[in-house]
Amino acid sequence: GPSVSVSPKNSEVSSIAQAYERAVAKDPTINELIFKRLEKGIFVPANISYLSEVFKIITRAYPEAETFLDFGSGDGRVTVLASLFGFKAKGVEYSKELYDFSLAMGEKMGKKSFVWPSAYSFENKDAFREDFRLYGVIFIADTDGLDRIKLQEKINREAYPDAIIIIYHPKGEFKLLRPLRWRHLLHPFVLGNAEGKAMLFYPDKSKADSGVKCGKKNDASLRRNVYLPSAFNRAGLFSKKFLHR
Repeated sequence: GPSVSVSPKNSEVSSIAQAYERAVAKDPTINELIFKRLEKGIFVPANISYLSEVFKIITRAYPEAETFLDFGSGDGRVTVLASLFGFKAKGVEYSKELYDFSLAMGEKMGKKSFVWPSAYSFENKDAFREDFRLYGVIFIADTDGLDRIKLQEKINREAYPDAIIIIYHPKGEFKLLRPLRWRHLLHPFVLGNAEGKAMLFYPDKSKADSGVKCGKKNDASLRRNVYLPSAFNRAGLFSKKFLHR
């Protein structure tokens, strides 16, 4: 099976992204759900090419992270993408239509030579019922309709102290982290370009001042000095293309 040191080729990432785009476009039921408010949130298909860059950073800086939760996994594309980076990935989705679609696409993607279908799985249930203690990486799309207070409390209560939390929004309009009250997490930093933005919370393995100072956020609610952990510095991952100041 795959290991977390895996880094897929750009052509493989593109193949996955294109397959999902085509499939969603051809499925009228799923296509109509895009940007629609569902019972547990809004379905916003993630940008695969952008997230692949985020996952590269995580796997190079913290190769010990092995398990991945896609919280509210939608059509399942992020779950499958995570598996390409060596994670044992699970997608949990409440919508039966999206869950069924993710199963079908997961089976289809599993026929590609570079995909390990045993490395990902899907479950149809309320993602709040999933135990966060089982995961080294937790991916959350911050959309309207998400019970943000309940989610913050669940992360504080259950998330493993060394877990990495990824908060994704296609335009960087983060609302989940206002105010920031997560006891075991250091300051976040935002990785962003024209394709999307993700706020990344990394493990509390060292004091913030042992990291690298990177200026201040544009978001007034998070306007403070931001430090990147030394693990990211050692990995040489500070490209201006992805650092959003």
